[in-house]
Amino acid sequence: MLRSVGIDELEERVYIEVLKQSRPTLQDLAQAGDASLAKVRRAVASLEKKELVSRSVGKGSRLVATRPDLGIEALILQREEELRGARLHAQKLLEDFWSRPPGPSPAELVEVIVGRDAVAQRVAQLLRSVKGEVLAV
Repeated sequence: MLRSVGIDELEERVYIEVLKQSRPTLQDLAQAGDASLAKVRRAVASLEKKELVSRSVGKGSRLVATRPDLGIEALILQREEELRGARLHAQKLLEDFWSRPPGPSPAELVEVIVGRDAVAQRVAQLLRSVKGEVLAV
């Protein structure tokens, strides 16, 4: 469920366990998640980088979860910013595409699509990118 914000399946299971348990250890998580200690350790390290869990101070290393509404929301905002950047970059590429010198052949102004599958794929791509409405015959 959280893959779209960069959290894989094991990381999500570990995060949920940290939320459920009160300050679990790595061993607690490995037992609860039926995963090796090494895999849990890697998942926890990744969750720490994403600021979804942290280690408590004091005797023994225990984990504390960041509230989901704060931690996951931060990841969503980060992903949205990345997508905005990708959209701006695509717009810049389009400007570069249209500002290039015209090609030597008028045939370059027309996209020739050959084959039923290729036509269907192109139509589907165009329909996905529509921002207004499509009128077809």
